[in-house]
Amino acid sequence: IEAALKGQRSKYYGLYEATTTDAKIWSSTTLAPMYNKDGEIIGGIGIVEDISEMKKYEWALEESRAHLEAVLESASGYGILTTDPNLEITYFNKEAERIFGNSSALAKGESLEKLTGGFGNLKEHFLTARESVENKKVYDFTIEKEGNGKPHYFSCRISGITNNEGELLGYVLFAEDITERLEIEKERRELQEQLFHAQKMEAIGRLSGGVAHDFNNLLTGIIGLTELAIETVDKGSDSYSILKQILSGARRGSRLTKQLLNLSRKRVVRPHTIDLAKIVRDMEGMLRSVISENIEFDVEAPEEAIYIQADPSQIEQVIMNVVLNARDAMPGGGKIKVCVTDSASVHFHPQGREGRADDNRACLVVADTGCGMDEKILGKIFDPFYTTKPPGKGTGLGLSTVYGIVKQIGGSIEVESEPGKGSKFYIYFPRVLEPVEIEKRERPPLYEKPELPQAITILVVEDEIAILDIMSFVLKREGYRVYTAQSAEEATKILNEQNIKVDLLIADLIMPGMSGTELAEKLKEDFPDMQIIYTSGYTEDILVQKDLLEWDAVFLEKPFSTEVLLRFCSRVLKKRGKN
Repeated sequence: IEAALKGQRSKYYGLYEATTTDAKIWSSTTLAPMYNKDGEIIGGIGIVEDISEMKKYEWALEESRAHLEAVLESASGYGILTTDPNLEITYFNKEAERIFGNSSALAKGESLEKLTGGFGNLKEHFLTARESVENKKVYDFTIEKEGNGKPHYFSCRISGITNNEGELLGYVLFAEDITERLEIEKERRELQEQLFHAQKMEAIGRLSGGVAHDFNNLLTGIIGLTELAIETVDKGSDSYSILKQILSGARRGSRLTKQLLNLSRKRVVRPHTIDLAKIVRDMEGMLRSVISENIEFDVEAPEEAIYIQADPSQIEQVIMNVVLNARDAMPGGGKIKVCVTDSASVHFHPQGREGRADDNRACLVVADTGCGMDEKILGKIFDPFYTTKPPGKGTGLGLSTVYGIVKQIGGSIEVESEPGKGSKFYIYFPRVLEPVEIEKRERPPLYEKPELPQAITILVVEDEIAILDIMSFVLKREGYRVYTAQSAEEATKILNEQNIKVDLLIADLIMPGMSGTELAEKLKEDFPDMQIIYTSGYTEDILVQKDLLEWDAVFLEKPFSTEVLLRFCSRVLKKRGKN
């Protein structure tokens, strides 16, 4: 009132209690001076307005705003910001503070470009989003930001803020950090690839087991007949040369079968403690013989023993296959280096890992200066039958076999390669640290016919007629009395019709009808001193897994040569003679 009487307008709000109804009323009071015709203040005039309803709406709006902000602030994992049409920030929640690295207090009123510079082209995304917003659509995109030395990825969505008339009032951005999700998806994909690889290897294993059985039967016949034919021709003749080539091809086929079985982890292995460094040193001469003269070859293997637990023949195969792979990568010449060390002394590991002093592994490194490989090839080099060599130059099983052997031992393989910069294979084996006595391998003795007091009767049971004929011919030539049958039932019939005492049974394990073990059990009742040799085109561990063979049984795996057959017979018959 005083201000109005002084010629000033004033306005204030107040809460009043009505005298008639005791109701509390919010009012807005406006006071202004009142003038006469001469312009003199003669009083004041006041206008009082009941604004209680308006106050209720204001409180409801404030409550709604507070509720909305609470919801937005509690939106865990989602950064939310709003802007006006000119891209000045009007709201910034706590998650947005973490993502963009700015406080809400500093952000409000600032330009989007100033506060989100680390996100590169975020402003361009907003400008692109205008067309979508005008069509009442959302705009989705993914953006990358560097943080803590590694990239972080954010899934973003921009939508428009409009009034009832459709007028654009601003934009709202939702940003979600999806870095961890992408890492999990990557791990899941890698696990799926590993599972697929394991399933593929299992399928190859089942296939190779069946193929090996039939193939080994064929090879046994080819090897045996060829060896017999070689004995009938002069060494200097063309026939002798041709037969030797046939025998060499059959033996290569045998090695290929063994590669298939190693690949599928179906080969019998007899691991023991061996010195990896010594094996590499001993192989140096043989490795040099298979490498072209235009390739420089170097071996570094310490005199100090580096012990691992493995089958020596498998380790030799790993070394040979990787070195041959390096040789084939350098048709124009180059350099191969084979190095044996402990993994802690390997300062650089692929994938950026540093060697650790407590990393108790032996490491075999094979490096070459060949053509190298790109990432696409690197991802397939251990796949069965994958090869980049011309037709007829490779089977695609060399590195697959290496992979299977190393995994079977409990080791790992890492490869570093770039096109034009050569390749390095890092092959790790669990190391044996305690002093041990190295098991020495002795060359099996040549065949010597046992001196036994009486003639020996051998019963040969084999469903493959070619193999049966070969075994019968070879054994009869050595002076054994031999009876043959193509099935267990036929063998039983022969024994029932003739008065025969069997000293040695040679039986195929898997035949139509009665198996070799079932036949042996039956004959043991009548011939308790009978010795037994089982044969099969399947491998020993498959037969054991199928309960078709005991580990202590004498097992002759196909394909075998005539000399090996006679050596096995000599061994078991000498045992019988001692008994």
